[in-house]
Amino acid sequence: MIRIGILFVACSLIAMAFCSAQVTVCPAQGINISAYGQGCSPFFAAPTLSGSFDASTCILTLNMSSAQSCCNTFRNGRFLIVGNNAANTPVPAFGPTCNLLAQVDLIVALGANAADEILVALPPWVQPAVDIYLQGANSFFSTFSFTTDVELTNGVKLTTF
Repeated sequence: MIRIGILFVACSLIAMAFCSAQVTVCPAQGINISAYGQGCSPFFAAPTLSGSFDASTCILTLNMSSAQSCCNTFRNGRFLIVGNNAANTPVPAFGPTCNLLAQVDLIVALGANAADEILVALPPWVQPAVDIYLQGANSFFSTFSFTTDVELTNGVKLTTF
């Protein structure tokens, strides 16, 4: 019974992806993209998150930078925090000036080797006048101290119209 349920969910997801790819009219005329807040990093300059939207292809392009790793410190994860509201929650474990700038409703794991450019095809059910808040995070592992350090980007507010 569980296998049938899993198969049904997998087939539904494949069908949704296929149907989404067939959409010829973008559900959003545009997306206002505005940066807010500051990122933080235990290394050098804080990483940044920015974006652009192409209504002709219905593709949202996000650009998330990352600190350059050095000295036996390697990036071991990239994440995108997605929320329905902005936040300003201190995270002292990440650093004295680190704040979560998006309410954490969803965390998307991108993988350690994910590119700085993230392409997102808007699904057909996106509605106008929706606000979505994003923040990026990069984690690093040090082979000297055997610790994991996290840096956070600035926040980005997306508003569809």
